[in-house]
Amino acid sequence: MIRLLCLLLLCNIFLAEIHVLNIYYTASSKAKNNTEFELVLDIDGNVLGSCDHEILKTNYDWGKKMLNDYREVHEFYTVQCFQILPRFFDYKISSVRKDTSQPEGVHIFQRIDRCNFDEDTGEVDSSMRFGYDGEDFLELDLDKLSWVALSPQAAQTKRTWETEIVELHFYKELLTYKCPLWLKISLDYGKSVLRRTDLPSVSLLQKTPSSPIRCHATGFYPYRAHLFWRKDGQETHEDVEHGDILPNDDGSFQMMTDLNVSSINIEDWRRFDCVFHLSSAADKVIIKLDKSVIKTNYGRAHQKTAPIVATVLVFGAVAIAVGIFAVCKIKKKRTDHRTFGILTNSSSQEASF
Repeated sequence: MIRLLCLLLLCNIFLAEIHVLNIYYTASSKAKNNTEFELVLDIDGNVLGSCDHEILKTNYDWGKKMLNDYREVHEFYTVQCFQILPRFFDYKISSVRKDTSQPEGVHIFQRIDRCNFDEDTGEVDSSMRFGYDGEDFLELDLDKLSWVALSPQAAQTKRTWETEIVELHFYKELLTYKCPLWLKISLDYGKSVLRRTDLPSVSLLQKTPSSPIRCHATGFYPYRAHLFWRKDGQETHEDVEHGDILPNDDGSFQMMTDLNVSSINIEDWRRFDCVFHLSSAADKVIIKLDKSVIKTNYGRAHQKTAPIVATVLVFGAVAIAVGIFAVCKIKKKRTDHRTFGILTNSSSQEASF
């Protein structure tokens, strides 16, 4: 779920030189003075590590080495996760609940810190956003060091938080200095993962002869990619539907785009092809629209149905044969019984004569 949220936030970034660090915070108030939280750190769709009030963990060996080499980073997250953030979220949820006149109970509080680093220009773009009970709540204006209310119920909290000047300056340092620095360090230590380029396997799929033809690409990295249909060498959007970029379990990504061929003559299929372009690679993966390369379960379904039908017919025939045999057997017994009776009666009559 976290990875999917990462992708939804990153999907508008296509340039290969731009890298994104996201820090996701989720806290829930289960009871009074009992707030649970989790922090997840992500770079370019890769979940690097997480923490709560008891555990701090990294998902890569290079991440552990980075924390060992940069003790100040390790110390920062240790103090934040084990000491500061539990109290921070407990206070924030209590503050928002009071400002919005809500009763005690279960409330969800979210925060996303984000910084983009353009390696080409050196520019940094950062943001911070809070959510409350699943709705956008407040966003930080770094230039004015003020809060922007994203919902009417956030108006009072905006005024309350803008009096916390020290906290606002901490956020500014975190977003404009610490976040970009950590991102650059991570890109250096984790280049084997974060700077890799993996091209996908691309396939054409179709459920039934009347279904749209799906161009499916899976196994690519990074997520900044373009998958599209072409007609006569030009990108086409007619009768085309695009899907979202989704994560795979191995850290790679997948995406798809459908072409409705119901109005396209079979003779014109040769004019179409599907193209995958990874933003960080010069090469493209191109697959021509050809019936012979389309993968489908339609034929297999019929192939699987035929033996089943044949088996049913055979068993049916056997059952009928057995039934007929049984009926004949019964009739034969009855006939034999009547014949035996006739013969017996005849013998008796002959004996009496």
